[in-house]
Amino acid sequence: MKKILILLTGIVFIITILVAGACSPAKNNDFKRVIIYLQAHETNGEKHLKMYDSNGTTIVVVDTLHTEVRPGTKVIWKLVKDSGIKKAEKIGPKNQGKIIINDATRILFTKRFKLKIPKNAPWNTEEKYDIDFLDKDSKPHSIDPYLKIPKKPRD
Repeated sequence: MKKILILLTGIVFIITILVAGACSPAKNNDFKRVIIYLQAHETNGEKHLKMYDSNGTTIVVVDTLHTEVRPGTKVIWKLVKDSGIKKAEKIGPKNQGKIIINDATRILFTKRFKLKIPKNAPWNTEEKYDIDFLDKDSKPHSIDPYLKIPKKPRD
């Protein structure tokens, strides 16, 4: 009985360490994944998008979000709870560029979209893209924010 108790205690201890290690916060310069959060907003009878990203979740921007990414970054667009958006129809390049080459793809069984920034995307580049969505009344809207790759950091 004592051996079983010691064994179970050891297993619980190892699981606790593994879980604690997996929950460590992201570093400020970690650009492997950036999440862009979307919420419909009405001003003077016109629909807009309130947006913020995981780079700085305290900065909420209407329509003109400039999200900083790096070559190789995985970008995910996610609707916030009670977003006022019935469906995101398409997220894709305004004009085919070097950061956004193709439309973002829908993540299966979710309302999220994902896009991988090419590893050879040029530094110090900014591109406009479109978010086409249906509001809660099924009316179509299109907003054009930006993805931006900053100047190459010094090693």
